[in-house]
Amino acid sequence: MEDAGEKIKEMTKEHSSRFKSICVFCGSSNGKKVSYQDAAIDLGKELVAKKVDLVYGGGSIGLMGLVSQAVHDGGRHVIGVIPKLLMLQEITGETIGEVREVADMHQRKAEMAKSSDAFIALPGGYGTLEELLEVITWAQLGIHDKPVGLLNVDGYYNALLSFIDKAVEEGFILPAARHIIVSAPTAKELFEKLEILRSVLTEEGIFAVLQNISASNSFVAASLWCLEEMTMAAATFAKRLIGSRSTSCAATSVARAFCSSTTPITATMFPGDGIGPEIAESVKQVFTTAGVPINWEEHYVSTEIDPRTQSFLTWESLESVRRNKVGLKGPMATPIGKGHRSLNLTLRKELNLYANVRPCYSLPGYKTRYDDVNLITIRENTEGEYSGLEHQVVRGVVESLKIITRQASLRVAEYAFHYAKTHGRERVSAIHKANIMQKTDGLFLKCCREVAEKYPEITYEEVVIDNCCMMLVKNPALFDVLVMPNLYGDIISDLCAGLVGGLGLTPSCNIGEDGVALAEAVHGSAPDIAGKNLANPTALLLSGVMMLRHLKLNEQAEQIHSAIINTIAEGKYRTADLGGSSTTTDFTKAICDHL
Repeated sequence: MEDAGEKIKEMTKEHSSRFKSICVFCGSSNGKKVSYQDAAIDLGKELVAKKVDLVYGGGSIGLMGLVSQAVHDGGRHVIGVIPKLLMLQEITGETIGEVREVADMHQRKAEMAKSSDAFIALPGGYGTLEELLEVITWAQLGIHDKPVGLLNVDGYYNALLSFIDKAVEEGFILPAARHIIVSAPTAKELFEKLEILRSVLTEEGIFAVLQNISASNSFVAASLWCLEEMTMAAATFAKRLIGSRSTSCAATSVARAFCSSTTPITATMFPGDGIGPEIAESVKQVFTTAGVPINWEEHYVSTEIDPRTQSFLTWESLESVRRNKVGLKGPMATPIGKGHRSLNLTLRKELNLYANVRPCYSLPGYKTRYDDVNLITIRENTEGEYSGLEHQVVRGVVESLKIITRQASLRVAEYAFHYAKTHGRERVSAIHKANIMQKTDGLFLKCCREVAEKYPEITYEEVVIDNCCMMLVKNPALFDVLVMPNLYGDIISDLCAGLVGGLGLTPSCNIGEDGVALAEAVHGSAPDIAGKNLANPTALLLSGVMMLRHLKLNEQAEQIHSAIINTIAEGKYRTADLGGSSTTTDFTKAICDHL
């Protein structure tokens, strides 16, 4: 019997050119990046390749001109809809394609919507955003069922998508309405998503999907292939279908399972050394119990140095993280010897993991010196004293270079302030030693001040590193978010971990460019207890929770986090480092029981 996933692929393939025309929202400016212009041209070429006509705002300058010219040159029909008052402002040079003049902006949007089968937004300004949000609102109100796509070039629309996610989280937008929109970084990928979504936005499409899934009893196979957007759209339409058609009980139950599923995400896992494989197994068990849609792609430390990385980490393992954009790492022990780089340094450098984020908070029921610690350390991860530039000047004299750059400092400062704003934090403290290192730490502070000006709602302060250590030990409640150069972050983050019980209870996540996130347990590999079923998996589990939140799997993240906290708070099952006598297996099972 054919697999349900293959059935869906066939259905989508059959309708690969089901759009006759697509409305593209874009601006009369080219934007500053060449990539925006390239994306407009690529979109035009993709429309031509798919034999789809263009409906757009009627201009021939900026991105408008690029996309319309590409479609026109490819022999497809171009319809430009433009209000009379904008004719002189936007259309310069030769008019491209058919121009439909309308009275005002309202008529423009109505005409564009009427003449198209789907909507795509290129990067643009107020006008692009206003048109985009209006058609999204129409879809939410049920005025149309045409798919809407964002061509998210270089992450241009990341902020908008984050806003929408926040609105869903706060209850202003229904979860199902979030999936009216699909996004992709390239025109080709966006077309694929729009076509998939369109194939299920009909009763015939979704009903056929449900029948095929029911017949093969393999909704899991289907969900392995389907996009999350398709699943959510299916949920909306399946509900209506099941109520309006004579459907068997089996098909109904399968439909519910299909509609409630989430597309599995492939994540890289480095189980690590020593106790690493044991605690990685705990994570897998807990995630499975919680129903987390994760497929793990496991990679291990090699026994030989890979010349491409100058490390025991292979190039293939690094490519896995780049491809999957997300990973979880157990403790790694760099083999002793010369001629190779540290494993952690290799990961940070090769993957450009520029910010290390460590939440440090008191765990209910686990007694430490303080019971109200709740702070975040954010460490610049790529330079400073850890640049690896050391040499012997003369015998008995060694020189080490501390590298601080404006680019890296601005980047980590921006991340820290953005994190504070989006996580309800009120204060950012820049930790430094600029009173002594006036050039290097001085540049770091200058960058922090520059970023702070853009976040007037966040209180900003500067604290000398030695004074910071004293204040943390005396009263950690004085701090909220701490941002600092590499070496200071290495020291302060471990100090903060000690305030809440140690590295075995502290999660960590490394953030890179292009959306890469590598969560990790920062404690050692503990070879003395490896293989003895004594390891505490809490740090890796909590790091996994950070990974899930990064993936917007907030429901599963909260469930797992609560299960861990409740297990520790009860005190019945604790590993030896927490004052108990439970095995790794028992502790893991207790967490699963709470789920």
